[in-house]
Amino acid sequence: MKTSRVRPERRGYDKMIYQQHVDRLKKITHVVDVNAPHEKPFSDKWEKDKRREFLAIEYDNKLMLERLASAVKEGCIDNKMHKSITFHREFKARQLLQAKRSRLHTITGENIQMLKRIQEVEPAYNHVEWAEDAKRHDVIKRTMALYPEYYEKKDEEERLKMETHKMRNLHKMKTATAEATGSLPSPSPRLNERLR
Repeated sequence: MKTSRVRPERRGYDKMIYQQHVDRLKKITHVVDVNAPHEKPFSDKWEKDKRREFLAIEYDNKLMLERLASAVKEGCIDNKMHKSITFHREFKARQLLQAKRSRLHTITGENIQMLKRIQEVEPAYNHVEWAEDAKRHDVIKRTMALYPEYYEKKDEEERLKMETHKMRNLHKMKTATAEATGSLPSPSPRLNERLR
């Protein structure tokens, strides 16, 4: 058997107090005001001025685009040069080009004459005498050397270098002729030894 505590029914003064409490709960409002702030008369003046300026620019742009469209459509823009001005400009350009070519021709002629004069001058130095003098000095230097084997070693290295160079050139020539004829020659064993 279930037992439940049943609240006795409110009567009289208790009922009236309870009803007043319920009515107060229904009419309760926020403690903090969450409504939109009250607008002052000049609070958005800056935004209005910006909007007005933007609309004026938009209107001017629209007018300019309309004028451009009509001008392009009708072809009434007066930006074509007169024939006399075009002729004068082309004539001046031709004159400048002709003067430039004339100057270039003069400079080229002077350069050719200068080159001829330079080539016709007798040389002041004799390179054959210089080469003979260098050989003589080399002989004297070798006879005066304290260690002549250094020069012998140097001569041997130069001789080997020259031989290798000759062999390479000979091999290149053979390869070129063989490629022209269609058959490749076998590489020289002496060349392989030199290259190692």
